[in-house]
Amino acid sequence: RVDDNDAPESRDVSLSVAINGPLCQNKRCILLRFISIASNSLQESQSLILSSMPQLVRVVIGDRCFCPSTMVVGSFTVRDCPRLVSITVGENSFTRVTTTQLIRLKSFASLDMAGSSFQSCLVFTVSQCEVLSLLLFPKESLPIVTVVEIVGRHV
Repeated sequence: RVDDNDAPESRDVSLSVAINGPLCQNKRCILLRFISIASNSLQESQSLILSSMPQLVRVVIGDRCFCPSTMVVGSFTVRDCPRLVSITVGENSFTRVTTTQLIRLKSFASLDMAGSSFQSCLVFTVSQCEVLSLLLFPKESLPIVTVVEIVGRHV
């Protein structure tokens, strides 16, 4: 338990969460099939990077996750997860993320994001997601994005 009186004066500390298959093989992350982050979790984390996870099928991120109170630059990257089918992102999540990348996801079919998420995103990239069938940009989504890159296949 930490009281507010015990908290440091400055809250400029930022945190990134990286889950990477080869780095956590000994802990059996390589077998991870589902990631669920409950609402109001990891709020001060600035980035989420999911990489090289051959069994990952689904990612669900609740409301108000990855929304640090300080102005930090973060990213949301998912790459080299060949069985990943869907990603769901709740309301007001990834509010400080400036870069979103979905790369080399062979089975990826859908991204379902709430309109109030990704409010600071400048670059949104989807590349080599060959079976992508649903990519919806809801009302009020990505309000300041400057680059949207969607590439079907790497030639």
